[in-house]
Amino acid sequence: MNIEKGVLMKILVTGAAGTIGRAVVSELSGRGHDVVALDLAPEVEALDGVAKTVRADVTSIDEVGRAVAGCTGIVHLAGYVEPMVATPEEVFTSNAAGAFVVLQALADAGGDRAVLASSASALGMAWSPTRFSPRYVPIDEDHPPLPADPYGLSKLVLEQVGAMFTRRHGMTVAALRFPWAPGDDVRWSRIAEVAADPDHEGAVRDLWSYVHPRDVALAAALALEADPFGFEVFNVTAADTISDLPTAELLRRFHPATRVREEIDGTAAAWSTRKAARLLGFEPTYSWRAERR
Repeated sequence: MNIEKGVLMKILVTGAAGTIGRAVVSELSGRGHDVVALDLAPEVEALDGVAKTVRADVTSIDEVGRAVAGCTGIVHLAGYVEPMVATPEEVFTSNAAGAFVVLQALADAGGDRAVLASSASALGMAWSPTRFSPRYVPIDEDHPPLPADPYGLSKLVLEQVGAMFTRRHGMTVAALRFPWAPGDDVRWSRIAEVAADPDHEGAVRDLWSYVHPRDVALAAALALEADPFGFEVFNVTAADTISDLPTAELLRRFHPATRVREEIDGTAAAWSTRKAARLLGFEPTYSWRAERR
């Protein structure tokens, strides 16, 4: 089933009750697509006004198969969001198996478009037992992944699952690597913490990066609507950091071994989103600084 650019689609969104899931449902519905919102949490029913809602387990091929019937694509967001919320085997198994199940269900339904929620954690820095620095900045999609935790590993495997389904079924699959993507209250709380101490553990590990859920949703929609590109990994981050200190200064202080391959101006992000701009037309729209002003 080939999707022509500009044609409206029926899309299954898994993990639809989460912060990013709600943003994706809103973005796709606003663009005219027919959305099926799937989640195990009862909160998914609050989306009933903008999407068909389904409570289902993404590791069940039967449940996902029923939900994806008639869909041409999926946005797969469901899964554990960090390694400490369950046992290591539960985190890895659920995230990796869930990606396989939803893509297999999509293939069985005849769909050929998928967006997978990967993570900047696939590179390994976020949840490593010991803090380490990236090899170079700006970080692009070719940076070596070195996960040392079950969550980061599960996201790396998820990407490989997507690549396999492209090879096997000719799907167009985008794996979006995005960093910390909180709701508004949590975002402002960390911004205040980083202002008081730029050595904030989570911020240093993520290179003070963030992204607004609406920008993740925009990238997902653009990936679904783009001309076919096979399988690709895309960085999706805000254009700036959550610190008022220059990014170059932060890197010198906290990641002195990292090679700077290209000068980073002001508070610009240390991650590159050029690939997403080139292939998807994605440009981040949100900066917390605009709200502060």
